[in-house]
Amino acid sequence: MKLKVTDESLDKFNDEIIKAAEMLQVATLSLRGLYIVNSPSVDSFVKLRKKITNDAKIYSEKVLPISSDLIRSIQNFCNLYDCVSIDYFKYYLGYFVNEADEGRKMCKVTLKHYERILMEFKNRENEVVEVLKQLELKTKEYDQKKKRTSEICRCEA
Repeated sequence: MKLKVTDESLDKFNDEIIKAAEMLQVATLSLRGLYIVNSPSVDSFVKLRKKITNDAKIYSEKVLPISSDLIRSIQNFCNLYDCVSIDYFKYYLGYFVNEADEGRKMCKVTLKHYERILMEFKNRENEVVEVLKQLELKTKEYDQKKKRTSEICRCEA
């Protein structure tokens, strides 16, 4: 499927790029405003963001390496298991049993870490809902101010 580039399509693309840049600027200013404005809803958002960022750091530094090690050990176990012929299987049986038991222990440790993280995220769910409610109220308040301002501007014109 060939796409034909026309002056009209380039003009439309140019307009869309400008709109995207304007929306990005508004989003950036809004995020920057979260650090400047002193509002309870903004404060709760910043606190929640810090908690979630901390949870993500803990996951990436503590849990993810353990999970990666577990996956590698399972892959190594399976590769070794595949390499052993039936003739030598009884010779390596003790080794396989020990390796499987170590893998089981690693799985339990990894599962415990994931359960803790899941519990933390579930605990954060209520905070997220509360912050969203606060931000929705703030949005309505700003929309009303915007509407009043635009009405005043129309009356003066």
